[in-house]
Amino acid sequence: MAYDDLDELLGGDPAPTMALNRPAEATEAQLASFWGVTARQVRMLVTEGAISKSESGLFDVQNCTRAYLRSMMAKANRKTTSPDLAAEKLRLTREQADAVELKNALARGELVTASDVKSTWASILTDLRAAMLAIPARLSLTDRDLVDSEIRVALERLSENG
Repeated sequence: MAYDDLDELLGGDPAPTMALNRPAEATEAQLASFWGVTARQVRMLVTEGAISKSESGLFDVQNCTRAYLRSMMAKANRKTTSPDLAAEKLRLTREQADAVELKNALARGELVTASDVKSTWASILTDLRAAMLAIPARLSLTDRDLVDSEIRVALERLSENG
């Protein structure tokens, strides 16, 4: 059940007719104890201007409780009404999860780095080039020059494309 009207929840003026187990006025320590917070938190609320002392130097418990609840509701609304902030937090959380997932996959050997792939392929292609250039030496003299020329043309075309 949501309460949009704090006066309805806390009892409007005049004070509710039912007996409440709360003092009308309280010291900082008493108010903190009544709310279940620390005296430091009460002082912070005073500094923020959320609550104030009455002329007697004490806190009017009912008015301060209303003000405290309004302050808490306003803070809660500020936290939940920023869709950009929520979207950014969600994006950050997903990115962090993705980073951990990639790190774990790399540790399990399921992924390799781009530099490892590049160096492995460079080694494979160097060996392939050397093997292809060695083919003409194994052929008869009549075919050797023609095959050597064709292999070199093919290797040059491949090197131009990538």
